[in-house]
Amino acid sequence: MLLIIELYRYYVDSNFAKILTFFADDIHWHISHEINLHGLNDVERYLVSKEIQPAAILTLKYVLTHGKLAAVNGEISYKGKTVRFSDFYEFSSASSKAKIKKITSTSH
Repeated sequence: MLLIIELYRYYVDSNFAKILTFFADDIHWHISHEINLHGLNDVERYLVSKEIQPAAILTLKYVLTHGKLAAVNGEISYKGKTVRFSDFYEFSSASSKAKIKKITSTSH
């Protein structure tokens, strides 16, 4: 569970270099029926293109982990805007050092 919390901490700080160290080389990230990213290069290009600003407030409402699966629900508040999200993760194994292989994200 700590790995997931660290991932969000780096995300709200816009520390994409550190975020990429959590992902497997062949990561697949599906975002809200619109975007499918395959591999670290796609993920890096996407994160940089979004020009994500550091967040003012991060609230993780639920963080659930079991074996090699995890789910997170929460809110990120930026200047005048709040995004509610749910993310679902699959890791390469149940090890605490496992890399993230798959992410499915929804937000509104």
